[in-house]
Amino acid sequence: MHLESAESGPQAALEQRQASASVLAILAELPERARDVVSLKFAAGLSYKEIAEVTGLSVSHVGVILHEAIGRLRERLAKQEATTVAFASGRS
Repeated sequence: MHLESAESGPQAALEQRQASASVLAILAELPERARDVVSLKFAAGLSYKEIAEVTGLSVSHVGVILHEAIGRLRERLAKQEATTVAFASGRS
C-alpha cells in the first residue's frame, strides 16, 4: 500500500502536465482577442472591468468572450477525454 502512494505522486504530476498541455493547445486555437481576454482573467487575475479597460471592450463583451472561450475549452476537453476513455477501453 505504501508503494501505491509513492507512485500516485508522479502519476498525478504527469496527469496535471498533460491536462495543462491540453488546455494550452486548445487556448492556442482561440482567436487572438479571446486568448488575450482569457489570459488577462486567469493569468493576470484581472476583473471584467479591468479587462475592459485594458482591451477597450465593454464589460459585457468581456463576459461574452470569456463565456464562449470557456465553453469551447470545456467542449474540447470533454471530447479529448471521451476519445482517451474510448481508446483505453478498446485496449482492455
